Amino acid sequence: MKKLALFILGVSFLAACAGTQTKNSGNVCKIEGNDCWKVVQLVNKTKEVYLDTETDNIWQNNIKYENPDLEAMGLKVTQHIMYRDGGTTNTIINNNVAITINRRLGPNPDYGYTTIKFKESGKQFIFDPQGNLKE
Repeated sequence: MKKLALFILGVSFLAACAGTQTKNSGNVCKIEGNDCWKVVQLVNKTKEVYLDTETDNIWQNNIKYENPDLEAMGLKVTQHIMYRDGGTTNTIINNNVAITINRRLGPNPDYGYTTIKFKESGKQFIFDPQGNLKE
């Protein structure tokens, strides 16, 4: 009888835990198998290297982006733009993922929020400044 009561209690506990999952818990954000928030933290270390237009083709983009940490993860920054709104950045990874970090000055309730958009699938994830997935 005690075993049956413990079994029922255990099943009830598991059912209660299953009901407390967040809305996005099934939508884990991964970029090429890497945790999205970890990639966001490394994006800020991206450096712009200006190529010599006299020795390189002047008709090509004369900026190359270097980020050894992301490159070690198999990711490449293909575009990195900082806007004059206070420092909002838009970074494109592998021509498929856009990472936008909102730093617009003025009344801005979303300051510090990060939006990750996937070009091919159309999926979008929004993180608060602490890295929590916004529902």
